[in-house]
Amino acid sequence: MTKKEKLIEILYSGLLEIRLLANRNSEDRRIVNLTNILHNLPKAVIDDEGFDYELLKNNLSEYQKQHKDDCMDFIKFLKED
Repeated sequence: MTKKEKLIEILYSGLLEIRLLANRNSEDRRIVNLTNILHNLPKAVIDDEGFDYELLKNNLSEYQKQHKDDCMDFIKFLKED
């Protein structure tokens, strides 16, 4: 495993753990929802073959609609140049 792959595994595992910890507290549903959307991104950095960018875009779009007054604009990163 390369250093890059090890770092990606740490990020992936960290996002999963954040989701699990937030899942214990129903007040943290927003954290659960966001980490659920993002947790597979680290693996896609290494190999994005078969990664569903449209699903990611739809999920992030829905998340942004739910939290429009207090949310980063994730979709801007998926727009074509």
